Amino acid sequence: MQEQLQRAIVLLEQGRAKDAKKVLIDVLAQDPNNPDILSLLAQVELSLENNEEALKFIEKAINLEPDNAIYFEIKGRIHLTMENNAKAKSALSKAIELDPYNDNAFAYLAHILVYEKKFQEALEMANESLAINAENLFALNVRSTAQLKLGHKEESYKTIEGALREDPENSYTHSNYGWGLLEKGEGKKSMEHFKEALRLNPNNDHAKAGMAEALKANYWLYRQFLKYSFWMAKMAAKNQWIFIIAFYFGYKLISSFAKANPEWAFITTPLLILLALVAFSTWILNPLFNLFLRTNAYGRHLLDEEDTKNSNLVGASLAIGVIGLIGYFATKEQWLLYTGVYGVAMMIPFSRFFSRSKTKNLFKVYGGGLAIVGFLGILSVLLNAQALSIFVSVFILGFIAYQWVANYQVIE
Repeated sequence: MQEQLQRAIVLLEQGRAKDAKKVLIDVLAQDPNNPDILSLLAQVELSLENNEEALKFIEKAINLEPDNAIYFEIKGRIHLTMENNAKAKSALSKAIELDPYNDNAFAYLAHILVYEKKFQEALEMANESLAINAENLFALNVRSTAQLKLGHKEESYKTIEGALREDPENSYTHSNYGWGLLEKGEGKKSMEHFKEALRLNPNNDHAKAGMAEALKANYWLYRQFLKYSFWMAKMAAKNQWIFIIAFYFGYKLISSFAKANPEWAFITTPLLILLALVAFSTWILNPLFNLFLRTNAYGRHLLDEEDTKNSNLVGASLAIGVIGLIGYFATKEQWLLYTGVYGVAMMIPFSRFFSRSKTKNLFKVYGGGLAIVGFLGILSVLLNAQALSIFVSVFILGFIAYQWVANYQVIE
């Protein structure tokens, strides 16, 4: 049995999780209450993205051996993959309680703290891990990220370069380095690390996403959007809301001033247009550039299914908007003006239509509802049907509300 277990471990390390699973299922049949076998099966299922199955196996192992810190560490990693940070932190804290020298538990806790934007705490936790094991690659990567977010750029690069010296063939470290360089504004240099990460592991989604962003960052407009995205991403949720609300009321204030003081129109009009374009661009630039990226033979393979579908909808919506507006200027037909505005406006809800949300399927339901209501509004204008005119008002109100609802979902 020990030989089979060792073989399963080797297969798992080689990335042959399916083969490891076959071996472990056979061994489990011989000894169904062996917690080591159950914990290995949990790790196999985790690598196969069968998170619910992984959780069942590790829970059984913990029930059989409740004082094993490694099992709680694995449980924490599973919950982390399932995006349940509270349960992940609880399991990882239990692992540290049982074994204060579990460097991996400290590293994963630091990783969670980075996602929670508690960068100083993340840095301290990563340092705890490295004090136990100075060669923990994951802890080195997390420390580098925390340092970068805290503005300690030179320290961040020293850390990540140290991680590469430890293991120059680590795909995740290369992709992490690439993201750091991208945030620093060194797009071309970041591409070298993303390419190396994908050479080492063609299925590294972290590197694929980074390479896609680096390619889009070749264009000045997208570079500015990327700077804004990184800047917003560093903020705590409360500060993000303060910025969004301040931007909204700032726009309203300038708009009110412009109405009361028409003589200042030479300043207020272009300023209001600029602010509106900035706000609009933060929603649609990413899917629009994804659409453009798909014309690149290499770039189209970097986008995931979600990004591809969203870019399709935004592209179709833009086409409707352009056709409608051109039609209006050619014919002065009112329904074509509404169609053009409808097409341009729908680019915002369509930009996240297939994206995940805190409330399941919210973007699809809300975006689909807006699309239907807006279409009925077009019919009301086309047919001059007074009974349907309410749909125009509902669409406008729904469109305004969508931006607040979507921001809440994204920030959460």
